[in-house]
Amino acid sequence: MKKRNRIIFIIGITLIYTSIVLFFFPKESEFYLKSDIKEFSNSLIPISAIFSFVIVFLAFFDKKDFTGNKITKIVQISFIGIMSYFLFQQNSKIVTTVGLYINRLSEKDFLTREFIVNFKRENEPYILGRITNRKYESELDKVKLKQTEFNKIMEKETIKLKFKKGIFGIPFEPIKTN
Repeated sequence: MKKRNRIIFIIGITLIYTSIVLFFFPKESEFYLKSDIKEFSNSLIPISAIFSFVIVFLAFFDKKDFTGNKITKIVQISFIGIMSYFLFQQNSKIVTTVGLYINRLSEKDFLTREFIVNFKRENEPYILGRITNRKYESELDKVKLKQTEFNKIMEKETIKLKFKKGIFGIPFEPIKTN
C-alpha cells in the first residue's frame, strides 16, 4: 500500500474505532446484562485477535521494508505483533459491539431467569443484582425497570426476568415478569 493510502486507512480506522467505542458500544450494551456481554466478549477473543493482526498488517506492512537481513525482518514482524497487541482491546470492543447488534436482529425465543436484587437506585428506576446460579467476578448486573415495577421491588428479593433470545443465543432486553 502506498504511504498516502496507509495514512488515509489509519485515519479511517481511527474514526471508526472512536465512533464505535464512544457511541455505539454504550448504546448497544444498554440492552444486555454486563455478565452476558463479558461472557460473549470472552468467546470472541480469537476473532478479535485475528482482526487486530489483519488491520495492523494492512496498515503497516510494506514489502520494501521486509526485504533485507534477518534482523530487519524480525523487527518488522515484532512491530506488527506489538501493534496488534495494543490494538486488540479496541478491536475486542468493535467485534463485541457488532456481535451484540447482530444478535438483536432476530428473536429466536424467550428465556426466563431468576434475579436476586441486591440494591435499588432511588434516583433512577434501576436495580442491581445477580442472576442465580451464575458466578460473578466483580460488577453486578444492572436492569432498568418501569417506575411502577421498580416501586414494588424490595432489596434482597428474588424476581423473574424475561429475556428475548437473539441469533447467537444471548439474552437481551430484560423485562420483569409477574
